[in-house]
Amino acid sequence: MGPARAIIGKREFSNWKGSVLTNVVGTFLTQNVTDVTSSNVFMNIAAKFSFAKNGSNAGQSTNVPLITDCDSGVSERRDNKYINQLIASLRTGEISNWDKDKEHIKDVLKERFEDSTAKKILQDIKSFLENDTSHWKYLLEEAYKNGYQKEETDETIDWEALLHASFGEIEECIKDRGTHCLMAFRILFLLIRIKRDQGSIDLEWLRYIPRAKAKKYLQSIIGIGYKSVDCIRLLSLRHRGFPVDVNVARIVTRLGWVPLQPLGDSIQFHMVDKEPVMAKIQEYLEPLFCNIPSHIRYELHCQQITFGKLICVKNRPNCGACPFTEDCKYYKSLFEMREAPGLRFQPRKLLQIADARSAATQLLNAAATVASASVTA
Repeated sequence: MGPARAIIGKREFSNWKGSVLTNVVGTFLTQNVTDVTSSNVFMNIAAKFSFAKNGSNAGQSTNVPLITDCDSGVSERRDNKYINQLIASLRTGEISNWDKDKEHIKDVLKERFEDSTAKKILQDIKSFLENDTSHWKYLLEEAYKNGYQKEETDETIDWEALLHASFGEIEECIKDRGTHCLMAFRILFLLIRIKRDQGSIDLEWLRYIPRAKAKKYLQSIIGIGYKSVDCIRLLSLRHRGFPVDVNVARIVTRLGWVPLQPLGDSIQFHMVDKEPVMAKIQEYLEPLFCNIPSHIRYELHCQQITFGKLICVKNRPNCGACPFTEDCKYYKSLFEMREAPGLRFQPRKLLQIADARSAATQLLNAAATVASASVTA
């Protein structure tokens, strides 16, 4: 990481503050937007649904009334009436059977949203109704046995008030981030699920159960992918993890940290259109990188994200500013093409990761190199 530090600077390890639930919702809001935008919309939620406005977090109401247009300060769209009714029915359990209610749900969503958004929300509602999550309650019971005690936390957001707010209020808070309607539903699905399964809205108990079980629970949340799960585990729960986003995936692929299946003589590496699936890359790297100290692992993760955004971008990367060209498959492939411009290659091929057993030695060496470079840098 020494060369990257020289360009970008050192990134100090810093755990996320706030409750686990705050960090999960925050992770929703960071998806596919800039840090500034996600921070702004989160602060909108924190300001609108703060305990300063709604009372102490020691006594959350379990029967918060549905906020109306008059007391919300938001001019509610007329076509939100049926969306609010739909959400209320999902919250109370009045709508609980997908096969029985899907046509009604489709009609409500098509009336309010564009087709692409309506389809995504419809798919999420289908998952919400078809997947019984009540069995996860055994983890909460296990947490109590391990010393968890539900008490007043440093929670700053009144999740009960948000759960019972009108759709228009939530939409207004996060409208600047894009796909805000889908995000609003996903936040509500999470809150409804927690309230339904546990009786109260809280995820602090995830700190008191085995790490593997906490990971599975987080993976069961609608809208949370592998990278988001590992961000929550690493930065909120302080578990061992190595989040892989598109920037990390691109860099480790180009530097050869993830071994790939042969492309064939007619395919040049720099002409390949897509990197391997991020979940596959994470599957290979996580057990190896998790042996690296947490502060080094965090810095490596942050450095790769920043480096991927600024220098090692997907198209037309700034190879002239990159200190890693000697080990870069992309750069070597591009250099070879410039040396032989008459060759014709086939672009737009998907890279495939090679068998893990044949790659184990290479990955271990890569992890050891990273750890050694970080200690000496």
